[in-house]
Amino acid sequence: RRKAKDVGYNVAKVPTTASTDSLPGPERGWQNFNQYISDNIHSQANESGGNYKGKVVLSFEVNKKSHPKNIKIVQSLSTLCDKEARRLLLQGPKWKYSAGKRYEVNINFKKKNAAIK
Repeated sequence: RRKAKDVGYNVAKVPTTASTDSLPGPERGWQNFNQYISDNIHSQANESGGNYKGKVVLSFEVNKKSHPKNIKIVQSLSTLCDKEARRLLLQGPKWKYSAGKRYEVNINFKKKNAAIK
């Protein structure tokens, strides 16, 4: 049997419990990100004059400066809602950089948090 050092690498043990600081996601945590979305979302009126209800799912990577890049719409609600979700993501809080990791975020459009601004 060969030892790990004989093949040019060492095997590191990964702790079974990770702190939330080491997990990928928004730099200031998911609770702060959700509060940002709730405070800054603009409602989008549908053809009948009511607000859209549903979610837009975005997939993206994070660059080394902690900003979203290569944003893709995974699930669309409407063109207007897609643009609003993209705006919220681009203007929002920074994200933890993780090379090669793609994030997926749901941005919900619902009557109680989507006031016209």
